[in-house]
Amino acid sequence: MKKVNPMRHLGLIPRDPVLRHPLLRDYGYGLSILKISIRLSCKMKSYPLKNIPQDLYEMTKKSAAANFRSLNQELLFRVQVSFDLEEKAVSALHQKWVDAALASGPATPARREDWDKALNRGLARAKRKG
Repeated sequence: MKKVNPMRHLGLIPRDPVLRHPLLRDYGYGLSILKISIRLSCKMKSYPLKNIPQDLYEMTKKSAAANFRSLNQELLFRVQVSFDLEEKAVSALHQKWVDAALASGPATPARREDWDKALNRGLARAKRKG
C-alpha cells in the first residue's frame, strides 16, 4: 500500500520530490518535520509535580479545558502569570522609591548628624515592632 502524506493534500508539500524543501524530512505515514526545528530546539528542563491535591488538580484540569490548553500548558501559564504579577508589584515598589527620591529634592552630601538621625529612626522603628 502506498503511503499518502496528508500534508501533500493541504498543499504544504509539493508532489515533485525535487521541489521539496531541503530542510523537510519525511518520516512516512504523514509525519513530516523540519530538520531545522530539531537543530535549533533548546533543551527544556522538566520537573514532575508530586502530591498535587485532588481539588487543585481538578481546578487546573477544568481551567485548561476552558482555555483550550493542555494540563502542562495551563500549569506553565499559571506559574508564568504568578512571576509576572510579582515582578509588577516589585517594579511598582521600586518606582515608588524612585519617585520619592526625586521628590525629595536635589542630593546633598550626608553629614554625620544625618546618619545619626537615620540610625535613631531605624532603632526606634525596630523597638516599636518589638
